[in-house]
Amino acid sequence: MTVTPLLSKHSVLRAIVYVENALAYKSLFHRSDFVCLKMYRFMQSLLYRILYGTTVAILMLLAFVEHPSSLSKSSDFTLNANDTRSIDLPFGVTHSIEFFCILLLIADFSCRWYLSELSIKRNKWLLAYAAVNAIHLLLFWMFIGTRWYSLRVYRVCRPFYMIQNSSIMKKMLKSIRWWKQLL
Repeated sequence: MTVTPLLSKHSVLRAIVYVENALAYKSLFHRSDFVCLKMYRFMQSLLYRILYGTTVAILMLLAFVEHPSSLSKSSDFTLNANDTRSIDLPFGVTHSIEFFCILLLIADFSCRWYLSELSIKRNKWLLAYAAVNAIHLLLFWMFIGTRWYSLRVYRVCRPFYMIQNSSIMKKMLKSIRWWKQLL
């Protein structure tokens, strides 16, 4: 005689995800098949959040070492110009790091899009995430192709990644828009 469990693994996993979402005030508008729930749990894990946060932090910190860099060997400007020369890394170093970070962010977007039950047209932040990823990648490839140092427009895209993953920042932007309508 075999004993069948009362609850399947899928039901238990669904209950766990829904309870975790309720405790964290997160949306329940995501797919709920077994594979998606496993992927969703991984995306909510500490390891994934650390990986995403590190990727965004690296993108933000690249501004300090990219050309033209504000870092110099000495902060004393009275010294000879050769001694205070800024630190310049070779052309491909910072760009390869940034390209790897962009690929990780595109993978993050792909997972979020796959898990989202709402259409991408209804989820404005996901739509903006797609647009910023596309613009960032396009401008990055244009920059790599031309090696034009004087204008790096794709740097403007970087702060969006920090705002996009923070619900507090999203609420702050929404409240700013609300106050603007009152005035």
